Amino acid sequence: MKITKLMLMKKTLLKPLLESLFALIVMCFSIPVSAMVEMEDSQLSLVTGQALIQMNKLVGDGGAGGSSGMTFYTAGLDVMLDLNLNIEKLQLGCGGVNGVGCDLDIDNFSLGCIANAAGNCISLNPQAGSNQISGAVPDVIGDQNQMKDFSIQRPFFQFAIKNDHTKTLREVVGIRMGGEEVSGPLSFGSLNTFSGRMSGQLNLAMRGANNVAVTCAYADRPCVAPGANTSGMNNSGASSWGSPGADCGIFGCSRAGLPAPSGGYLNLGDDMILDIGIASIRFQEALVNYQDVIRNGNAVELSGNRENQALVSGVNLAGVINSIVYGNNDGSTSVGSNPLTLADTDAGVLVGVFGPTLLPLLRGGIADQIKRQLAQGLRIYDPNEATNQSIINSKGDGEIHTDLNNYQLPYNVTNVHQIDVTSDDFGLSFQKEAVRYPGYTTAMLTGWSMYSPDAFTLNIDQATTTLMANILGSSAARDGDIIGLEPSYRNCWGSARFC
Repeated sequence: MKITKLMLMKKTLLKPLLESLFALIVMCFSIPVSAMVEMEDSQLSLVTGQALIQMNKLVGDGGAGGSSGMTFYTAGLDVMLDLNLNIEKLQLGCGGVNGVGCDLDIDNFSLGCIANAAGNCISLNPQAGSNQISGAVPDVIGDQNQMKDFSIQRPFFQFAIKNDHTKTLREVVGIRMGGEEVSGPLSFGSLNTFSGRMSGQLNLAMRGANNVAVTCAYADRPCVAPGANTSGMNNSGASSWGSPGADCGIFGCSRAGLPAPSGGYLNLGDDMILDIGIASIRFQEALVNYQDVIRNGNAVELSGNRENQALVSGVNLAGVINSIVYGNNDGSTSVGSNPLTLADTDAGVLVGVFGPTLLPLLRGGIADQIKRQLAQGLRIYDPNEATNQSIINSKGDGEIHTDLNNYQLPYNVTNVHQIDVTSDDFGLSFQKEAVRYPGYTTAMLTGWSMYSPDAFTLNIDQATTTLMANILGSSAARDGDIIGLEPSYRNCWGSARFC
């Protein structure tokens, strides 16, 4: 830890300071002391200086200025505090008013990092068996060049005082520890429980492809949409592409003998797309092409006591599906420049001729079917599979569209391992009742809290087939693990994982 006095001094040596102070005291008691002499303004103007301790007072306004009815006194130091530390187990607010458990429970908490020659933090290697992804700077011992500090400019304590104007009722209801500007790397080995506010953003890129099979691979069958029309279905809904061979006739085919699709599988459940009487086409018989869909800047927010899941809002999943099917960027049903098209079909000659022509009339039904299957994969109404499907079956397509757009995707903060802080609001606090400190967007609840705005970014840049598989083929998305993040920053020299 290093403390630097701003502007006035670069380094403070304790021993010479104490020796000088002792000499000054001896002088005061050993020589005659003259009376104080008043100085003229002209003489005072020649003296410059700056106080080490800084004080401030704010009266809460009920908004960004702090809780109404409270006065905030700030006592700080005009210094730069540079920290590099490791705490194997950080637990704050355990037991007490919030009961069993801890308000903040973090394994392997670090401030600062080991950086390369360019000053970029080195990330540890992803843990085996985890969903962690590789960091921007891999963990190579030879690249360890310097220590990068976690810095707090003008650190302070801020006291939230209730009834400040009434001497008999005045009380301290909260204390916040922060700085005028806080910056630097921060790491969590495992963020088990979080209290306070943590925010981030999600950037979503669902990549388009050509020659994509709509249903699942033969090895992954069955894949049948709930309530599907199963007339003519084969291989339990598996795609014709990649299934065992069979003979085809003029008006239909037994779905098979075709090579695996170059674009992969969307993993949707099979259902009827088009039935023209003498011929029909099912999802399992179709290969499609579709465009990229990008949605950036979606809010990720966690706020409360002893939480472990943040919520992602603003993705508008139903609108994303519309953009894929209709080829637009606004999530509407207006046909854009690159709508979903039928690349090939295994449903016979007639459908091969008329299918692409009729497909534009059927896009709405295709989009609605995809939305219903997403609603089931995410369990947006009920965690129980059967109950959730029953609710879906009772709702109209318009209701499903609205509910899917309003759905907030959960994300486990145990996946968050590194934060690059740049904020004048970052801090720790503890309070006996809800307090909104000046500059905060929300009140901190009773107990210990951490306030960390703009803490992380989730970048999901995947093929649509991969993302759909994560939603429809596993519980990862609905459980809060749709994607992993980078591991903790390295904050030790050598080969030690954590010190």
